[in-house]
Amino acid sequence: NVIIGKEVKQIEERVFEQCEKLTSIQFDQESTLQTIKDSAFKDCISLKSITLPKTLQNIQFYTVFNGCNQLQTIQFEEGSVFENDNGLIYSNSKKILHYNLNKETVSEYYILPTNILQIGKKLFERTEMKTIVLSNELERIEDGAFQYSDIESIIIPENVKYIGKHSFEMNKQLELLIIASKEIEIDSNAFYGCDKLKTVLFVGDKIEMKDNNLQNIKTIENNQIIHSECGEECHYVIDKETQIMYIYGTGNIEHFNKLENK
Repeated sequence: NVIIGKEVKQIEERVFEQCEKLTSIQFDQESTLQTIKDSAFKDCISLKSITLPKTLQNIQFYTVFNGCNQLQTIQFEEGSVFENDNGLIYSNSKKILHYNLNKETVSEYYILPTNILQIGKKLFERTEMKTIVLSNELERIEDGAFQYSDIESIIIPENVKYIGKHSFEMNKQLELLIIASKEIEIDSNAFYGCDKLKTVLFVGDKIEMKDNNLQNIKTIENNQIIHSECGEECHYVIDKETQIMYIYGTGNIEHFNKLENK
């Protein structure tokens, strides 16, 4: 067991890495801890739970607890900027989603909680989800967020301004990508290794693309499509060349029924 004293403001990189017999970490009631650096508790395979002090401000959960395969609970003292809701760790009044403790519980069809503005690094890495519905409020997808997953199609909502490096890397089943963002930056290798991805629809107006892996894929841009709404949260896109219609959104069935005569 380890007790972290009240005078410790920062836990450095790899301090407890591979402490395989470490089962408990306790913090002084008057802890002043502000930062836990990368890999601090990496591969502590016997650690099952931890309660972090309310003074903590800076932590990359996915690196700090990487390899802690027995870790089931991360709790926070009252007054913390972070909170745990059924294994999902948030900050900023649930607007930033940092970490998912229960990746094995992510279903094939997953709806991201509403009001999320940012998806943290490697949040859904190596999950078995095939379809994910992203919230319309979402603005950023950080590096490696869906790396090595099984997503078959993805719609990027209109408010997303940034897709990070390796975000969807090695999604071997990904076949369709619709980018509804009005203005977006796609960083390098965001779609590297997505071998089945053959079609990308760009609905928005301004795209800054650093991802060379999309350069040889058929892109259907604004002047090649018909894009419209069939309800407040329901949209459709028609490829003028193939006359294929793509429907996306979270509208109710009445909205989608309006497409019958299209």
